[in-house]
Amino acid sequence: MTNRQDLEIPRTPAEMKSLIIDFAEDRESIPDAEYHSRRGVAKDIVKVIFEEYAPLQILAKHTAHDCKAYLMPRSNQGPDGVIELSSGESLRIQITVADQNHQAAMGRERLSEELVTFPVSKKVRNPRTRAVEEQGRIFTTRKMRLQEQVTMIAKAVQGKNENYHDGTDILLVSANIVLNDEGLDYSWEEDLRACIARSGSPYPRICIDTRKGIVEVNP
Repeated sequence: MTNRQDLEIPRTPAEMKSLIIDFAEDRESIPDAEYHSRRGVAKDIVKVIFEEYAPLQILAKHTAHDCKAYLMPRSNQGPDGVIELSSGESLRIQITVADQNHQAAMGRERLSEELVTFPVSKKVRNPRTRAVEEQGRIFTTRKMRLQEQVTMIAKAVQGKNENYHDGTDILLVSANIVLNDEGLDYSWEEDLRACIARSGSPYPRICIDTRKGIVEVNP
């Protein structure tokens, strides 16, 4: 099974992707229930791979196909990861997540019990059975959902602003943007850029991993 030390070895984006796929498809080392609920042997490694290593892989691929990237040791007090360019330059990356709130945790709980769940549904816990239930597949408008995600990203950025480490080159925020703003009188990217500008972020570059690609936001 993949361990933390495997993630600290410099690898190309293609090699990183292969490691992530092998881990995601490994159901002998990690049972489904533990994989989704992040319990047992999966408690630490699943979180690290999908909340730090996978976003770093996407940023590395966005940066250069021949670069190499890796996570810093857990004990490191500075940035979470590094991207090494073929020129010899290194980019120090701080990584955070903006979509792993309580709703997401309850969604993972449903998955661990082999129940269907939808990313934009409202999850509630039944006070009698303690089971997580869903109330409708979509509980808000598309525009309101995007505005909610912008707010979550802005809060994540603000939290990292307050814990900035000197020498960090990029703040990487992982956010699952599941909807688009096509046809709306609203642009989530413009809204986010305005929020970030007001925050006075010290990071030279802020990149958003939307799960579909990287969106760069200047502080």
